[in-house]
Amino acid sequence: MDRYAEQLNLLAIFDYVVGGLAALFSFSPLFYSVSAGFTLRRRASGAELFLAGVTMGTCILIAGRSAVSSQGLFVRAGDRLH
Repeated sequence: MDRYAEQLNLLAIFDYVVGGLAALFSFSPLFYSVSAGFTLRRRASGAELFLAGVTMGTCILIAGRSAVSSQGLFVRAGDRLH
């Protein structure tokens, strides 16, 4: 039972790391859009990519949080399979 709980905690940690990195890297299209808007005086589509990246990162973080909150359910189901 302890092995399953450890694996779920590790999965949740990886979800937090990947979600944070996705949200962090989504700022680069926003930076590109702002810098292109100031220098070239035209509209770039970085804002849409920024919102998509932040949304994806948030969904990954929610998935990691749900894995931690439903940990007991997965561990009990895993014990029943053996």
